[in-house]
Amino acid sequence: RHFPHFAIPNLQSPRHLRYANSHHFLGIQVMRSRDIYSVVVLALICGCGEPSFPTVPLAGEVTIDGMPLEEGTIAFVPLEKGLGPEASTEIRAGKYQAQVPRGRLKVFLQGTRATGNMVEEYGVQRAELVNAIPAQYQAGIELDATAVAPERHFHLITPPR
Repeated sequence: RHFPHFAIPNLQSPRHLRYANSHHFLGIQVMRSRDIYSVVVLALICGCGEPSFPTVPLAGEVTIDGMPLEEGTIAFVPLEKGLGPEASTEIRAGKYQAQVPRGRLKVFLQGTRATGNMVEEYGVQRAELVNAIPAQYQAGIELDATAVAPERHFHLITPPR
């Protein structure tokens, strides 16, 4: 067996096995490439990817006072542990489509609309945008996605002033 010139094994001690199965670089013990391959194969067999959680397909419309929300996002956040990560997708022309965790969820909607006014920001004129989601929906909407139909529409209504 080949031993690095700066690692002198003591053949009377079990420590010499450590030197026989490894390399040293600048005094640091380094694993051999076959040991690295073994670790990679073991990780692949055991599965080090994300766990698979049950999901359901969901699609629908998002309207505010009967008009489609032109652009925005919709997020589905599990209310119970173990249901998996949240899912979110874009809303385009009032429509969305997503794979959401199965179970009780809280749905958060985000979107803006132009007021028709111009504002100056950092010396640049731009259209003024305000939150388009009515206040009573901003804390989220509960949804049970265990027995939900493949379509779920969110028709939001602005309360009278």
